[in-house]
Amino acid sequence: MKSLAVWAEEESHIATWEQATHAVDVMTYVSHYYVPGEGYRSDSQTERALEAQRQKTLQTIGRGLEEYSGEHLGADVGAWEEWRRRSAEGVSTQATTRAK
Repeated sequence: MKSLAVWAEEESHIATWEQATHAVDVMTYVSHYYVPGEGYRSDSQTERALEAQRQKTLQTIGRGLEEYSGEHLGADVGAWEEWRRRSAEGVSTQATTRAK
């Protein structure tokens, strides 16, 4: 769980496009990090604590992305992945326009 807390702190401070895209990658990873399922089970107390920290981490990174982007997508990993895709298209278009 310490890794999740560290990632929340590290990935919520976003000042550049590169940091934003990395934060989205981390959110995607965190959303699948030790999710209880076939082949991975722990006691219910540990699973609850892990899920609570996972949600806190996603919310913290989401707030950092909201501050950077002005979008209000919370901890919705899929929405942030879509935002990154749309924004990357805009970044690519801007770079092509500047090069002309």
